[in-house]
Amino acid sequence: MKMPRLEKIIGFLDEFSKKEDFFYKNQIHLRDLLVAKMKQKKDDKTIVFSIKMFNY
Repeated sequence: MKMPRLEKIIGFLDEFSKKEDFFYKNQIHLRDLLVAKMKQKKDDKTIVFSIKMFNY
């Protein structure tokens, strides 16, 4: 994994931790949070793959 991605995801993890049930039920919020933290478009492969893997 690229270092800049790891640095971006650290801020995301603070907001994500202990809210897994909320994000499982509200995956649009999860996507939007990832988009904001990663500074990517909502249809970028990284975002789509992250949401897909969250469901496994």
